[in-house]
Amino acid sequence: MNNTREAFNKAATDYDVSFTNTTIGSMQRKRVWKYLENILQNRKAEVLEINCGTGEDALWLAQKCYSVTATDAAGGMITVAESKKIIGGINNVNFKTIDFFKLHKTLQPQQFDFIFSNFGGLNCVNEAELLHLSKDFARLLYPGGKMVMIVMGKYCLWETGYYFFKFKLGKALRRWDNKGVPTKIEEEEFETWFYSVRGLNKIFSEHFKLIDAKPIAVAVPPSYLQLYFDKRPNLLKRFDKFDNLLTRWKWLSNFSDHLILTFELKKTV
Repeated sequence: MNNTREAFNKAATDYDVSFTNTTIGSMQRKRVWKYLENILQNRKAEVLEINCGTGEDALWLAQKCYSVTATDAAGGMITVAESKKIIGGINNVNFKTIDFFKLHKTLQPQQFDFIFSNFGGLNCVNEAELLHLSKDFARLLYPGGKMVMIVMGKYCLWETGYYFFKFKLGKALRRWDNKGVPTKIEEEEFETWFYSVRGLNKIFSEHFKLIDAKPIAVAVPPSYLQLYFDKRPNLLKRFDKFDNLLTRWKWLSNFSDHLILTFELKKTV
């Protein structure tokens, strides 16, 4: 976890340029926001965001008049988020530097209506750690609370096809492996795990009921292909429109770059 934290600390300053504000990043995020609007339905809610990064989602949620506590293990990310909060003059969001495994201990007895994790933060922890976190997340929710997570899917069609045609079979199938995959950001190496809908449902099933799963980006490619599509913006727009159809089909969830899952807290924790 320390290497992961250090990697994102180093990446914090340029993170919005390299992902948040890219065309691909924006397309995927807008689709997430549209989904959240349907889940939250503008009702009053206390939201806990984990792995909030530079605060883009937390600030959007706050502007929708939700009360938001946004956390990240990387202090560098929180620093960027705080500066955006000040510039935007947004008061109903509280940024905190807390890693996953200290959330319950640090925030108790506070509870929330809704827990949110965007764009693969939970891919940075393995199955055993997720199983441990499941109980902590359950304790942080009010009865009937919901948890929405966006994770990197296990069988991404784009990634498999892209590396297959480049004759890089190891990379083409890297998400399919149940082991941690070496990942490097800013010269810091850490492991990433990729999950299927079935796998995550099994991990969280003791405390949560899975009520929905949908793909986020089937036709829209992973963000590391942004440079290629900078020269082909019209093609990328067509892919985004195509995803308006594809993302309705739940069975495609495992084959998208990111997938979105909604869990509801069971009555007994």
